[in-house]
Amino acid sequence: MLSKIFGAAANKQKSAGTTTKGLTHGWRRIVLPASEAPFSMRSIHTATRIASSSPGCEVTLVYILEIPRSYSLYANMPDEEAHAQIVLANGVEEARRLGLDPATEVLRVRESIEGLTKYVEQQSVDLLILGSRPDEVRGLSHEFAAEIFRRSTCEVILDYIANEQ
Repeated sequence: MLSKIFGAAANKQKSAGTTTKGLTHGWRRIVLPASEAPFSMRSIHTATRIASSSPGCEVTLVYILEIPRSYSLYANMPDEEAHAQIVLANGVEEARRLGLDPATEVLRVRESIEGLTKYVEQQSVDLLILGSRPDEVRGLSHEFAAEIFRRSTCEVILDYIANEQ
């Protein structure tokens, strides 16, 4: 099914397994994009389960703040920045409730896919966990997810529950 939606990239990722980049003992760095959506909180549960079997694993919640090209990348955007901090604080609270103490970061980018994939590469991330819904109206678009699968330099988990209402 994944190959029908995401093409060959899904098959490549699915077959790569946990030996990518020489990993034999587990994951070193996991990144989760954070949002206020319930599926984002569910991806924290997934990350907790995975990180618990990888001693020393670093988990980072990132909020992607897209900055319009008409502004400087470092423009002061107090409302958007405050919203990002609230979303991250809620994610950290949930993660700590589950026994995980993640780092947080706000990614100021022009375009979310490019910004996220560059961050993953620059930070030597081994695993990216995307929470979503099976419908595009309230979840990730198929194009966004497919592009992340194609461009990512690490393993990608698309965490959603089929037939979720």
